Amino acid sequence: MMHTTKKLGLAILTTAMMATGASGLASAQDYQTAVPIHATINAPANGAYSLAVNGSVVSGTSYMNKNGKDVMIPLRDLASALGYSVKWNGKSQSVELAKGAQWTSVKTGVDQYSFARMLITLGAAPELTNGKMYVPDSFAAQVLQAEVTRGTDTVEVTLADKKTITTEGFVTGIDVKDGEGSVRINGTGTEGLVLNVGPDTVVKAEDGTVLQWTDVQLGYEVKAVHSMAQTLSLPPQTSLYELIVKIPSAAPKMMLGTAGVIEDVSRAADGAVTVWIKGEALSDISQPEVKLTLNADTQLVTATGEKATADQLVKGARVIGFYGPMLTKSLPPIGTAWKLVVLPAAE
Repeated sequence: MMHTTKKLGLAILTTAMMATGASGLASAQDYQTAVPIHATINAPANGAYSLAVNGSVVSGTSYMNKNGKDVMIPLRDLASALGYSVKWNGKSQSVELAKGAQWTSVKTGVDQYSFARMLITLGAAPELTNGKMYVPDSFAAQVLQAEVTRGTDTVEVTLADKKTITTEGFVTGIDVKDGEGSVRINGTGTEGLVLNVGPDTVVKAEDGTVLQWTDVQLGYEVKAVHSMAQTLSLPPQTSLYELIVKIPSAAPKMMLGTAGVIEDVSRAADGAVTVWIKGEALSDISQPEVKLTLNADTQLVTATGEKATADQLVKGARVIGFYGPMLTKSLPPIGTAWKLVVLPAAE
């Protein structure tokens, strides 16, 4: 008789912790996702559960954890059946799983699992049994985002077609090297969305032309096709599958960006407007403080892409300025604004 113990319906709140020396992980934030609902069931007489993935039995060695809540399933059998590559990292003494833009790692005896570049806990640590690493069945649900059904002597894992959502916006940060890293859109600080990039992430122009990551610049308009699953961190993070980039016809080949508040606004007799922005540099070569002059070609928009007006450029207004690398040597440097995004007032 089969008892359904999971339908990805119960949400819990766990704490994601920054591990000492762990690179590429977000800072500690609350994280929420769906987990199996552990019904009270009798363990099989011989103590062994079988593991079935997408309808096919892949192992018969799963077992109930000593906590009486988690069924421990063989990691390699699970991952391989779901199409993940499995690699031992001798430096960190952990097992790494990768599939496209998705990546995670587990370590024996440590209840910390990587999801969307954050560390989460599941209430049960990986175990090494008879030379094989086992993880709780909640790992398949929370980390691999699969559907898990527990029976009296079986654990069934089903990975349906990935569910995606498309978010439109503009690039406010990019850090991609050798096909891995992240792109940030629609905000800085705690705002916007962080899109995690993997080797299988596709980046292309609107006409379908394949692009390189060096073709993606700050301020460019994009459509991001990404996973529906994302962290509850600020900003949230998710896996990026495809980035469609609108390449502007007239823009600096190297774009810089500054996000902050307007310290001062000057309006010349001929109508020219210059804004003094002080805040955060959006790249290593951008300026934390800059004066930008608007011209006839400057795009002046809101965070949602609607047209803004020069009347909205007042002292204390929150803006993101995008500009080329040609700046004066004054303090602060002065340049020409390619795009100014007017943000909502801080709450």
